[in-house]
Amino acid sequence: MLILVIVLVIVAIPLVLASRKPDSFEVKRVITIAKPRQFVFDYIGLMKNQDTYSVWMMLDPAMVKTFTGVDGEIGFESHWVSKNKKVGEGKQRIIAIEKGKRMDFEIQFIKPMENKANASLQLEELAANSTRVTWAFTGPMNFGMKVMHVCVNMEKILGKDLERGLSNLKRILENKN
Repeated sequence: MLILVIVLVIVAIPLVLASRKPDSFEVKRVITIAKPRQFVFDYIGLMKNQDTYSVWMMLDPAMVKTFTGVDGEIGFESHWVSKNKKVGEGKQRIIAIEKGKRMDFEIQFIKPMENKANASLQLEELAANSTRVTWAFTGPMNFGMKVMHVCVNMEKILGKDLERGLSNLKRILENKN
């Protein structure tokens, strides 16, 4: 009987902690790039360029991608399929653009786990040749995600990937004329 109680407590603790988690998440990271805001926007405004700086796009060079629409315009969609379980299958679509300042994306993860999230790249001109770039991810957290967040620090994991991606972007743009 004591073993049963201990097992129930061990199972109950993560469930109780998960029930106290918020219904959504937000992770964002910021970097400053020594280039004019429009120069940075002209690069990030094309979703296909994410292949050069996003760590997720670099995980599987053999992933199959298909595109619909005109890159850099609202409605442009990228669909990817990968045998790598860290990449899986999903879609990303441009849902809003504020020219020179912001791009918003809707991301639909299909495999290995269905989920949706939103991402944005926001630009702020600090000086004529200095731009602050903020990369943010937001999304809903269903109960399964909340349980996972009890055991896994998604802020740290996702944040690390955003930091690496922004560092890649900075290196590319600051070496580009």
